[in-house]
Amino acid sequence: MTTLPVGSRLFNSPRGSALRNSVWTRRFYRPAIEAATRRDPDFPRPTFHDLRHTAVSLAIRSGVNVKVVQRIAGHASATMTLDTYAGLFDDDLHDSAERLNGALTELGWN
Repeated sequence: MTTLPVGSRLFNSPRGSALRNSVWTRRFYRPAIEAATRRDPDFPRPTFHDLRHTAVSLAIRSGVNVKVVQRIAGHASATMTLDTYAGLFDDDLHDSAERLNGALTELGWN
Protein backbone atom coordinates (compact mmCIF):
# COMPACT_ATOMS: atom_id res chain seq x y z
CA MET A 1 0.00 0.00 0.00
CA THR A 2 1.33 3.44 -0.92
CA THR A 3 1.06 6.21 1.64
CA LEU A 4 0.64 9.80 0.54
CA PRO A 5 2.71 12.45 2.29
CA VAL A 6 0.75 14.64 4.72
CA GLY A 7 -0.85 17.51 2.83
CA SER A 8 -0.90 15.65 -0.50
CA ARG A 9 -4.03 15.70 -2.59
CA LEU A 10 -5.71 12.43 -3.33
CA PHE A 11 -7.56 13.82 -6.35
CA ASN A 12 -6.36 16.43 -8.84
CA SER A 13 -8.07 18.20 -11.70
CA PRO A 14 -7.33 16.94 -15.21
CA ARG A 15 -4.64 19.66 -15.41
CA GLY A 16 -3.03 18.56 -12.13
CA SER A 17 -4.23 21.44 -9.96
CA ALA A 18 -6.42 21.19 -6.86
CA LEU A 19 -9.83 19.73 -7.61
CA ARG A 20 -12.26 22.23 -6.12
CA ASN A 21 -15.51 21.11 -4.53
CA SER A 22 -17.58 23.39 -6.76
CA VAL A 23 -15.95 22.05 -9.94
CA TRP A 24 -16.21 18.42 -8.83
CA THR A 25 -19.85 18.90 -7.85
CA ARG A 26 -20.79 20.59 -11.14
CA ARG A 27 -18.88 18.23 -13.45
CA PHE A 28 -19.19 14.87 -11.76
CA TYR A 29 -21.35 14.68 -8.65
CA ARG A 30 -24.48 16.50 -9.78
CA PRO A 31 -24.67 14.60 -13.12
CA ALA A 32 -24.26 11.29 -11.26
CA ILE A 33 -27.05 12.15 -8.80
CA GLU A 34 -29.31 13.32 -11.64
CA ALA A 35 -28.71 10.07 -13.56
CA ALA A 36 -29.51 8.03 -10.46
CA THR A 37 -32.66 10.09 -9.86
CA ARG A 38 -33.85 9.47 -13.43
CA ARG A 39 -33.56 5.73 -12.77
CA ASP A 40 -35.12 5.94 -9.32
CA PRO A 41 -37.09 9.09 -8.40
CA ASP A 42 -36.76 8.17 -4.71
CA PHE A 43 -32.96 8.14 -4.87
CA PRO A 44 -31.62 10.38 -2.08
CA ARG A 45 -29.81 13.59 -2.93
CA PRO A 46 -26.91 13.62 -0.47
CA THR A 47 -24.74 16.72 -0.37
CA PHE A 48 -20.96 16.63 -0.58
CA HIS A 49 -20.88 17.30 3.16
CA ASP A 50 -23.19 14.28 3.71
CA LEU A 51 -20.56 12.11 2.00
CA ARG A 52 -17.84 13.52 4.25
CA HIS A 53 -19.99 12.94 7.32
CA THR A 54 -20.65 9.37 6.20
CA ALA A 55 -16.94 8.66 5.67
CA VAL A 56 -16.05 9.96 9.14
CA SER A 57 -18.97 8.08 10.72
CA LEU A 58 -17.90 4.82 9.06
CA ALA A 59 -14.34 5.32 10.28
CA ILE A 60 -15.58 5.83 13.85
CA ARG A 61 -17.93 2.85 13.63
CA SER A 62 -15.03 0.73 12.35
CA GLY A 63 -13.03 1.55 15.46
CA VAL A 64 -10.45 3.84 13.85
CA ASN A 65 -8.36 5.75 16.40
CA VAL A 66 -9.93 9.13 17.14
CA LYS A 67 -6.67 10.96 16.26
CA VAL A 68 -6.75 9.33 12.82
CA VAL A 69 -10.42 10.27 12.41
CA GLN A 70 -9.50 13.82 13.42
CA ARG A 71 -6.98 13.98 10.58
CA ILE A 72 -9.39 12.43 8.09
CA ALA A 73 -12.04 15.00 9.03
CA GLY A 74 -9.57 17.89 9.09
CA HIS A 75 -10.65 18.89 12.57
CA ALA A 76 -8.35 21.10 14.65
CA SER A 77 -8.51 18.71 17.60
CA ALA A 78 -9.73 15.28 18.62
CA THR A 79 -12.04 17.10 21.03
CA MET A 80 -13.79 18.70 18.06
CA THR A 81 -14.17 15.28 16.43
CA LEU A 82 -15.53 13.75 19.63
CA ASP A 83 -17.93 16.65 20.19
CA THR A 84 -19.21 16.49 16.60
CA TYR A 85 -19.65 12.71 16.46
CA ALA A 86 -20.30 11.94 20.14
CA GLY A 87 -23.63 10.26 19.38
CA LEU A 88 -21.85 7.55 17.44
CA PHE A 89 -19.99 6.45 20.56
CA ASP A 90 -23.12 5.58 22.58
CA ASP A 91 -22.81 1.88 21.71
CA ASP A 92 -19.19 2.00 22.87
CA LEU A 93 -20.32 2.94 26.38
CA HIS A 94 -22.34 -0.24 26.72
CA ASP A 95 -19.69 -2.32 24.96
CA SER A 96 -16.88 -1.01 27.16
CA ALA A 97 -18.91 -1.70 30.31
CA GLU A 98 -19.36 -5.31 29.17
CA ARG A 99 -15.62 -5.65 28.46
CA LEU A 100 -14.72 -4.17 31.84
CA ASN A 101 -17.15 -6.53 33.56
CA GLY A 102 -15.56 -9.47 31.68
CA ALA A 103 -12.07 -8.40 32.75
CA LEU A 104 -13.16 -8.07 36.38
CA THR A 105 -14.82 -11.49 36.21
CA GLU A 106 -11.56 -13.01 34.89
CA LEU A 107 -9.74 -11.50 37.85
CA GLY A 108 -12.36 -12.93 40.21
CA TRP A 109 -13.51 -9.48 41.33
CA ASN A 110 -17.08 -9.95 40.26
